[in-house]
Amino acid sequence: MNRLLAMLACVSLCLGLGLGTTGCGKKATETAGKGGTTKPTEKTGGTDTTLDLKANPNTVKVKQGAEAKTELTLTRGKDVKKDVDLSVDITPKGKGLEVDYPKSLLTDKKTAELVIKAGPTATAGEYSIKVTASSSGVSPSGFATITVTVEAAAAPPKKDVKLEITGPEKDVVVKQGDKADTTVGLKLGKDLETAELKAEVKSKDDKAVKDTDIKITVPAKDNKAGDAKVTITVGADAAPGDYVATITATSDGATAQTATIKIKVEKK
Repeated sequence: MNRLLAMLACVSLCLGLGLGTTGCGKKATETAGKGGTTKPTEKTGGTDTTLDLKANPNTVKVKQGAEAKTELTLTRGKDVKKDVDLSVDITPKGKGLEVDYPKSLLTDKKTAELVIKAGPTATAGEYSIKVTASSSGVSPSGFATITVTVEAAAAPPKKDVKLEITGPEKDVVVKQGDKADTTVGLKLGKDLETAELKAEVKSKDDKAVKDTDIKITVPAKDNKAGDAKVTITVGADAAPGDYVATITATSDGATAQTATIKIKVEKK
């Protein structure tokens, strides 16, 4: 009986206070949970003066004496209304790497080309190029970093500029007041077109000889590979004896070469 009276009292209390006010038991708790308020939406907008600068590609390889390109793309915040200035900083400096780029981006421009040039003697290795975008009243500035690798240029193919000249194996015998012909052989590398010849004659004891005594005539210019004619003219008063004519061959890009002709002057 006492238990029944206690239960009735509890029911009466709940009805009097109203189930929706504080809730009694499990069901009331679930109902309160479903009816909770959501978090208020945060305010958006405000001033946007950001500058976002990107480089594509941001890693570049370039050989000595060549150039490479990359494209800069700038994204402006909605409140950036002025032109944007660009500046470049190269690290390390003074090693032969240069950059061509526009000094500013007008309000209607979003992209720019950056040309990286490596001089023919640029130091091979890795460089860093920092490109900074700035505008009046904008902070912080935007920037992009480009990593550049300068590679050594391929060595040019070696040219064939070999020059050879050979004289006759036997002595050339000429009588006083007479003349004789002989030849020297010329060989030219494939990158040589012609050779020039010059002659000088001396006595056996290395003394200079006058042209009136012994004169050596050679084709001076435009000598092709093969045999070149040499004419030896001996004066009537030339002293009999042994002489040596030196024929020098030269050509652009080649080392000068010489050949000798041994001359024996006999009495007439």
